Amino acid sequence: MNLFRMISCVFLLALAACAPLQPSGSTTGEEKTANIQARWNAFLSLHGRQGPSLSEGSLRFGESGNTHRVTWLLWGNDAEQLRFDIQAGIGNTLAKARLAEGVLLLYLPSDNSMLRGDDTPDGILRRIGLDLPLSLHELYAVIQGDFSSAFSHTRILSSRTLEDDGIELELGALSPHMPAATLTLDRRNLPVRLRIPHMWDIRIDCGDDLLPRRMDGMKRNNTNGEEYRFILLIKDRQGRKQFADKELELQMPADVRLLSDI
Repeated sequence: MNLFRMISCVFLLALAACAPLQPSGSTTGEEKTANIQARWNAFLSLHGRQGPSLSEGSLRFGESGNTHRVTWLLWGNDAEQLRFDIQAGIGNTLAKARLAEGVLLLYLPSDNSMLRGDDTPDGILRRIGLDLPLSLHELYAVIQGDFSSAFSHTRILSSRTLEDDGIELELGALSPHMPAATLTLDRRNLPVRLRIPHMWDIRIDCGDDLLPRRMDGMKRNNTNGEEYRFILLIKDRQGRKQFADKELELQMPADVRLLSDI
């Protein structure tokens, strides 16, 4: 081998030694992005139970040291026409609500009054001390295991894979009422935690049927610094035949007082 060829071989060997090695079985950035997107799409495809349904459970809510426990019934043919009853004990109805065409009516039997407003997380349910991060139609959908209604209008800003094969996603605004958020999915691509900066930290527990059975949320009251918390338990879900219009009506006395339009 002449001198020129010998020097060339040494030079090529040196370059090979310096080049970064691609470990066997490693994943490229493009593959990781594609995997995250596939898992996000799988999450959005979880439509849960379809058709008319009646769900029931319990709810504890309020500031630390001053919480209230109620039971609830939520039923409808879909997420757009709903009835929602809240009871503070047997035979003691705290509130009755009806959602139709985006308008929420809330009847308070204790003083024979009614409130009317849009179905938003910061809407009229707050007037009875019930502060939830979801609108009523979003709550119905999530209880049925349909997560796309609450998350389909956002996009992934960044992501990372967790040690337990879960993924953590930084998301854009979920709605005009809810800013960017961090969503954690488990290895089944089910939601286990939702953090909304300066607002909510929500834990979600899904069963073997892939449907939520518990939601536990906490936020700090910006006014007095107190911690507000809710614990929503879903105890039963039943598929039903189509509810008649009468079964979705909100029965109120003729002399009911309209407190406000919100």
